[in-house]
Amino acid sequence: LLSSKFGIKADNPDSGDTITIAVCGGVYGLTAIMVVYAWCNYNYRPIKAKGLSWVTCIYISALLWYIGNIGTNGHMWVTGAWMHCKVWIIWFRVLFCYVFASLNIVRFYSLDRVFNQKKPFTRRSSLIAGAIVILINVVYCLVNQLISDSRTVKYEPLFEVCNVTQGFRIAALATQWILWACCGVLIYRLRNIQSSFNEFRESMAIFVVTIALLIESTVTYIHYKYYTLEKNR
Repeated sequence: LLSSKFGIKADNPDSGDTITIAVCGGVYGLTAIMVVYAWCNYNYRPIKAKGLSWVTCIYISALLWYIGNIGTNGHMWVTGAWMHCKVWIIWFRVLFCYVFASLNIVRFYSLDRVFNQKKPFTRRSSLIAGAIVILINVVYCLVNQLISDSRTVKYEPLFEVCNVTQGFRIAALATQWILWACCGVLIYRLRNIQSSFNEFRESMAIFVVTIALLIESTVTYIHYKYYTLEKNR
């Protein structure tokens, strides 16, 4: 589909990568159906209470991260439009990975402010917080966009892959750890909310899975200096 519509050579390096893309795509597709179903039943009070607008934004940020991840994590030969490595890594993979975590922080904080601090968190406050989150992350990515490719992200034509320098990789991972540490603190503060807003178990499940993935990613990216280049094809 990508090849015919955008002129991108979307041949996957091996069947394992094809399966990975298909399975993950299926999960995101199923999640999209669930989000649409929730919106169709928005007036059902337990659904309405979950802050569906924030949930939808969080899902979209995760989806855009996944799109950026497809061509930059060694799942396919990087040719055509995928050769613009900084676009896919900085403006999709990094930006929306941070936005995903940041939006979760704002959502958890809103619940903490209302139920633990007994203070209001209005729609205006929500919009301002969302705008600040996006602005900070966009500025971060813009700075990295302006830095030389040799210090951040560059295309390796010989191997047809995007490669990330070790310094950029460490900085990106460190930022993720900081963001999810903040999530962990806020999730812990939500543990005693006694209402339909109590999302402690679900939030803890997400947090545990995310930390496990962060540990795996940190070990992999630090150990394999040229991860996408060293991957067996």
